[in-house]
Amino acid sequence: MSSSAWQDSRSSAATEPNLPSIPRSLQADPAVRSARIRSAAARTEIDVELSPQAYDRLPPSLTRGAVPIVPVLFTQGINEQQSLANMSGVPSRHQRDINLEALFRLRQYCLLVGRQALGTAARKLDRDMANLARLVQQETETADKRPRILHVAADITRMLQGLRVTFCKSGKDRTSMGVTLEEARILTLRHDLSPHQLGEAASLLRKHGVRLEVCRKNVGAPQYAFNRIQTRWLPSEYKPPAETFGGSLAT
Repeated sequence: MSSSAWQDSRSSAATEPNLPSIPRSLQADPAVRSARIRSAAARTEIDVELSPQAYDRLPPSLTRGAVPIVPVLFTQGINEQQSLANMSGVPSRHQRDINLEALFRLRQYCLLVGRQALGTAARKLDRDMANLARLVQQETETADKRPRILHVAADITRMLQGLRVTFCKSGKDRTSMGVTLEEARILTLRHDLSPHQLGEAASLLRKHGVRLEVCRKNVGAPQYAFNRIQTRWLPSEYKPPAETFGGSLAT
């Protein structure tokens, strides 16, 4: 991050060819002077130039240099297409390989951080890592949906002071189910919500939270683009409330 070369006019965000574009939310942030994505052989760097006022408010840990990010990708098919693929009885090779690589990278990061830094949480980390390894191993042996892989991986990531990012093809339907489920899980894990109320909390978030507004912005209607046949194939914790879907919207 940098506060140098500040000018009155904002520079346009730029990227190198074949790299993702700068998010519009970042471009519109008044504290951001400019942004650029650049790539080397084994890494991608994002440079964000801030206004002097915003830069001066940063803690020293963010002004001394780059902030390294270790991305770990776990994936799990939950829709009807995954159900049909599972009927063959053969585990998805691509999904398996992605999750095995993510498990390896997560293990390596745990070793890098060190158990000492986690204090009393180290034992829980060990249990969760063993549970995650068992779930990923089961995925290599049988064809079945295992969304719990995503839940345990998210718990481990937060324990390591990381963040979870959830996405699907459209970023509004399966993503909405995943995000609201995770919000409800956090309420039970950290804010004393009874585990018996997890499903109710997720349902309320899906009906009255911001996710339906995301759908409105994408397809013009506050409705998830599931039909009744599709919802039958979803894991129970990912099913939308009945009144929030059922139209003929495109995903």
